Amino acid sequence: MMGTAHWIMREKGSGTREIFETAMYAKGIKCSIAMELGHTEAIKIAVEAGLGVGCLSRMAVKRELENGWLIEINSPLDLKRLLIILTRENEYRTTLMKAYLALLEGKK
Repeated sequence: MMGTAHWIMREKGSGTREIFETAMYAKGIKCSIAMELGHTEAIKIAVEAGLGVGCLSRMAVKRELENGWLIEINSPLDLKRLLIILTRENEYRTTLMKAYLALLEGKK
């Protein structure tokens, strides 16, 4: 199904699109990009309208999943994405900021 679906994707150069295309290539799956849109909200609306399927982060579609407007399908693709935490060097960090960064880094 994934190879024959009409995909609605972010524009070339977006991180989401890059992760998706790399994962598809790794599985030897070719896909048909039916539409390229420059905004996550536009992709969600197009998918809700039945124009195709999309690949977005769970965070981006949390509300739509909770309300049943979109559904998640199981995928054999490795769609994990590395995110980097950036802060200014030598900037004062509040106790809350320190706790938050520790949580993100997996420290307790």
